[in-house]
Amino acid sequence: YFPGSFISQPKNLFSSHGYLDVHAKYETEWDSFQNISLFCYKVQDFQSPTLRVFPGDTILFTLFNNANDGLQDSSFKLSQYCGSEWVIRPSATNIHYHGLHAPPLCHVEDTSFTTINFGEEYTYDLEIPKTQPPGLFWYHPHIHGVTERAVQGGATGVIVVEGIENVQPDVGGLPEQIIVIRDYGSKIEDFPHPSFELTVNYNYLPYPDYIPGKLEVKPNQNQFWRILNSASDAIIELQFVYDGVIQKFDIVSHDGVVQRENGVPSLLKDQESVYISTGGRVELIIRTPNINVKSAYLKTLYVDTGPEGDYDPERNLIELIPNTNALEPEVIIPYSSSSLSSSSLNLFDPLSSNSNSNSNSNSNSNSITQSLHSTIDKLTNSHPNKQRVLYFSSEPVDSNDPESDTLFYITVEGEKPIVFTMDRLNAPPSITAYTNTVEDWVIENRAGETHIFHIHQLHFLLMEENGKKVPDSKHQFYDTISVPFWDGISSSYPNITIRMYFSPSIVGKFVYHCHILEHEDKGMMATIEVIESEISPPELPDPIKKSSSSSSSNLLEINNLLESGGEVIQVIYVNGISLLGGVVFIIAIVGIGISVFKQKKEFNQINLNNMNTPGLLDDVSTRSTSELELHNNP
Repeated sequence: YFPGSFISQPKNLFSSHGYLDVHAKYETEWDSFQNISLFCYKVQDFQSPTLRVFPGDTILFTLFNNANDGLQDSSFKLSQYCGSEWVIRPSATNIHYHGLHAPPLCHVEDTSFTTINFGEEYTYDLEIPKTQPPGLFWYHPHIHGVTERAVQGGATGVIVVEGIENVQPDVGGLPEQIIVIRDYGSKIEDFPHPSFELTVNYNYLPYPDYIPGKLEVKPNQNQFWRILNSASDAIIELQFVYDGVIQKFDIVSHDGVVQRENGVPSLLKDQESVYISTGGRVELIIRTPNINVKSAYLKTLYVDTGPEGDYDPERNLIELIPNTNALEPEVIIPYSSSSLSSSSLNLFDPLSSNSNSNSNSNSNSNSITQSLHSTIDKLTNSHPNKQRVLYFSSEPVDSNDPESDTLFYITVEGEKPIVFTMDRLNAPPSITAYTNTVEDWVIENRAGETHIFHIHQLHFLLMEENGKKVPDSKHQFYDTISVPFWDGISSSYPNITIRMYFSPSIVGKFVYHCHILEHEDKGMMATIEVIESEISPPELPDPIKKSSSSSSSNLLEINNLLESGGEVIQVIYVNGISLLGGVVFIIAIVGIGISVFKQKKEFNQINLNNMNTPGLLDDVSTRSTSELELHNNP
């Protein structure tokens, strides 16, 4: 839509009797206004509709690729594949269901190996996990090397998993606004021109005027805004301003999972701005301007992405126009079911291995809920079975040519940085993890621009920033998170520590990457494979935390447990010195005392103390000692 047009809501498609049957075409056309190729998922005459489902529902999404733009720059043959064996770019497509905890299986959510070339049709049979949190998720193409181009072209849409009112009752009865922010066009490096232009619900906001789209709202009304930053590269920080006065709002959730405070669902109140990385989502409650307000805007503030990063300037996104005759949005959030107790208000439990089943009612989706207090606490208090260090980095293709292209990496500490290309899909994974295990990942940014970590198939819990425990307001679940840029001077790199659980429901191979899609397409991606294990890995001690002043190289990193001839070998690095042995002694000098710690080598079941939610990990917790005996598990 042209600048200054009225903003419309995406078309809603609702599931019925446990199913949502979608038949869509992936199409492209040339936009003569901006001189760019556009892409979209078109259902009848609607582009990129909002898919609305309940936990346990099934999405049957049949996609026909009709996007032939006459280009073919490469083709690649996959050794493991779904759909087409050959990937023919740039017209190839597929669908990634961002934030859904679906298994990486053919016709479900196998983003890495699913290809739908021009002229081909493919059907996804995606069962929404019963344990999927109610909230805001999204879908988009994910063909490596052309993901940025497709997402910038507009091929992104919203998924709403219903039932959030049963987790956070304060949203009950509120009108819903869905806002999708996209970017478009080739990267522009001509300050003060932004690196990328933006659209809001397909309304253009071109430089230099940034004329925002208009949204009529009833005055003085609390509304529930669900905001997706589906931009490929542009980071935003949102703020509401009425007649020059910053407005406060309450945050309900990030990345589709409700906020909690002291262990229970709670609004993050009186916020004046909210940062949303590319791929991130926020759901919030805002009061619309009163009838006497002359100017009211939702804007994005300037975001500093670092000396090597993109320029994301301040600009108005939406003009809110109070009008007593404004139409109500199509969707009004229902009130919470009175039959639900306060102890069963949360749907999300990342440590649950409940199987999926179809559902056609809101109340059924809550029959398997667990307390958010229990969920956060048990993952927070668990002993991670493994700690890894990963880092973002980049370098020019030609160090003697400042104008040369950039190579982007995401690397496991100790490994050689590798640019991810299509042939890496046929290679062994960078990381192997096991079901029913908990891992801590320290993710560093060793580059001069912000990078954004995203992993498919799961959410993770943010534990620390720069070696310090995060406050309760940030100690939340995310699937996409920014890691700030390195200033090139500090002795330590900016870093975060995240904790994740590998559920038996996500066995398979999938990817993690930077969600600035230019970076992902140019190599900042890697694969992980989750392998089903009959026994739990041995219990490891709490990871040793890095002080805020220490460098990552000084981190005592507990590395892999390996098996060799039936012996368990513990590998520990202390400032680059490796200590090997079936039984490892660590000598620590504390003041004038010396403590000797002995690492036993027998397998123990996973330590999930304080994880007392009934039904969780029953297959592990009920096994006898004899069933947990050491065996040759890779």
